[in-house]
Amino acid sequence: MQDLINRYDVLSVLVASLLPPPAPFKLFVITSGVVRVSVLRFTIAITIGRAFRFLLEGYLAARYGENAKELLARYYPAIGIGLAVLIIAAFVARSLMHKKPEERTQEIEISSE
Repeated sequence: MQDLINRYDVLSVLVASLLPPPAPFKLFVITSGVVRVSVLRFTIAITIGRAFRFLLEGYLAARYGENAKELLARYYPAIGIGLAVLIIAAFVARSLMHKKPEERTQEIEISSE
């Protein structure tokens, strides 16, 4: 976990803050402190992740009233995991786009062998 947070500090905390329980959110928060993640980057990741999660829950509660609890129980795990996958995919795509063309060619040659 420490290597993951050292390499992808904001991404790992953001994804952990979106995942539904019983995801190990506290473990990511504590590990971020242990490996001394930048307070600003940590705060931004937590704010974005939790704001989205709780705004979605609030919207569903206002829109569907008592039925919101049932909707969240049924669909939030899929929504949270789907958002986490989308964020990771966007990060990977961005990383691949920023690589130099010769680095991409080397990766393709290595993977085809």
